[in-house]
Amino acid sequence: MLLYLQIALTILSAICVALVFPLGVWLGFVPAIAFALAAVMFFMLMKLCKQSREFREKKDNLDESDKKQQTEEKENS
Repeated sequence: MLLYLQIALTILSAICVALVFPLGVWLGFVPAIAFALAAVMFFMLMKLCKQSREFREKKDNLDESDKKQQTEEKENS
């Protein structure tokens, strides 16, 4: 689930960055700054999702390795 959210936030961030200059030319400074801030916000949320996903994957891998060690210890006993 976090992977899909990360992809969606990346796309939203890229769209906002792409619209900064055209909006700045057509509508003025304030909408351009608003879209630039939105792009930064989406980028930060994307990084948060990525870190959370990586943390969960590491935790799951550690849990699996602990279970393997426990079963090996039981077999050796």
